[in-house]
Amino acid sequence: LPLLPLLRETWWLSFQLFAAALLTGIVLGLLLGGLVLGSRGARAFSLGLSVLGVSVPDFLLILLGQMLTIWSYRNFGVRLWSVLGVQGGERGWILPLVALSIIPMAYTARLISTALDEAMREDYIRTARAKGLPQVLVVLKHAMRGALPRALNGMPAMLNVTLSSQLVVEVLTNHYGIGSGLMRGLSYGQPHVVATIGLIFCAWFVVMDGLAVTLRAMANPLLKGGGAG
Repeated sequence: LPLLPLLRETWWLSFQLFAAALLTGIVLGLLLGGLVLGSRGARAFSLGLSVLGVSVPDFLLILLGQMLTIWSYRNFGVRLWSVLGVQGGERGWILPLVALSIIPMAYTARLISTALDEAMREDYIRTARAKGLPQVLVVLKHAMRGALPRALNGMPAMLNVTLSSQLVVEVLTNHYGIGSGLMRGLSYGQPHVVATIGLIFCAWFVVMDGLAVTLRAMANPLLKGGGAG
């Protein structure tokens, strides 16, 4: 197969999976991190799930997901999601999306929960409460505004870990992206394919890391103003 059309197709599929997993994980992480301000049970659930999401390996989640859908199909005739997708055949999105979105969800939840916990102790939060503002407005309008810049400090690490995990997720779920293309290049002894995909992946790392650092600088008032005060 020609190399450039192959790379365009695999890179686009990988980017779609990465963007969808990142967006899903961040949204769920924001909701999960906000539970830290709830009851004691909600706080324990938020912290426990975020720690579990960072600790459990991706390959274990994928294997458990494959075993679950096989068990469901054998016993009830219901296939929850595709467990195998080959080139030109069926491609499953649910399992790789779930497996890849766990890391950004756990990272975002931990960062937001810590930042919100610190923000709720600030003087301006006490002032807002003293003025009689509802708790929802205090959190959304004041606490979250101060927590988001702090949470963005961990975005470079979150993006790097998510990108590194994408190779494992794509290989184990047979998602036809750059991770699977890299493994096929290694299996069939194609050094030009391996080198090209490696360069693309390194460039992707640099772009994502630069974007995360830029967003962190834009959200931080001290960095935005050059640290002058």
